[in-house]
Amino acid sequence: EKPDLAIELVQTGDRQAEAEAYAIRTAKAAYYVDSTGHPIDTAVADLDELLEGLDIRSPAFLAWMDAQAGPSDAPIQRRCMQLIGETNAATEVERLWAVRRDLVTNYLSVEKELPAGSFLVRDRLDTDT
Repeated sequence: EKPDLAIELVQTGDRQAEAEAYAIRTAKAAYYVDSTGHPIDTAVADLDELLEGLDIRSPAFLAWMDAQAGPSDAPIQRRCMQLIGETNAATEVERLWAVRRDLVTNYLSVEKELPAGSFLVRDRLDTDT
């Protein structure tokens, strides 16, 4: 008889960096809407390309940021985080991590037909080495 095999997949990453990237992307989207007067169609395939073209260090973006949150000498990434809100960014990152966990879990259980209990998908803990 073969012993049962259990798989544990650990999701790792830098949540703070993801939160910062979310804050920057959200600030860029708000700037785009304010500066062009055009709403962003989130179904557009080239949305990432559109936002990638916006420079958060440009004088226009910095002036917009000053108008939104007041002048500051803080790094622009920090200012974006303050504008969007750390709680909002953390909530979005948690949502993204949960979606990733669910996608991997569904893939293993549906596509690979692994029985429940034979695998665990979890986030990295501070106690992990």
